[in-house]
Amino acid sequence: MSAVLALKVPSCVVTVVDIDEDRIARWATGRLPVHETGLKEILHVVQVRDPPLEDAMFDRDTKQRDPTNGQSTVPPHTKRKPNLSFSTHVKRAIEEADLILVAVDTPQLESSDAHSGDLVRKVFSHAKQFLDGSSGLNLAPLASAASMVAEAAVGETIVVLKSTVPPSITGAIGQYVRLLER
Repeated sequence: MSAVLALKVPSCVVTVVDIDEDRIARWATGRLPVHETGLKEILHVVQVRDPPLEDAMFDRDTKQRDPTNGQSTVPPHTKRKPNLSFSTHVKRAIEEADLILVAVDTPQLESSDAHSGDLVRKVFSHAKQFLDGSSGLNLAPLASAASMVAEAAVGETIVVLKSTVPPSITGAIGQYVRLLER
């Protein structure tokens, strides 16, 4: 989703953050942890490289010209600045963001103990029916992400939750974030 956003909105700076250093290293080096058709090609266009690629790398054209009119045959999106990067600096990325897309796993519970953490109880105190494990979901990863966002977001920040959780969980996260803003 982030790669497509970066491709479709070149003026938007997109930073994918994760606490998992190995996952970020894989994304940053092109050893993708997921397979989606066309993703490598999109990343080739939008990804910020370290060290940065020369502008000429994104103007890949000079020999690809239409013989009839001399115009470049390279699609316009290949002549652009990269606008997608990967980082493990979660707090800094949240502080700098205007929009945060939270996309974390909500795996099935393996035992009723998975909901016993203080953080889960604190974040989801307004959705008590999910704290007893009756939802069947392990909310710990989502609670952790919500807590990081709530503690680090600055100013008017839009938070979007991409998850398979019930609406009451989304509402509980919104209430939690608003409580910390005060």
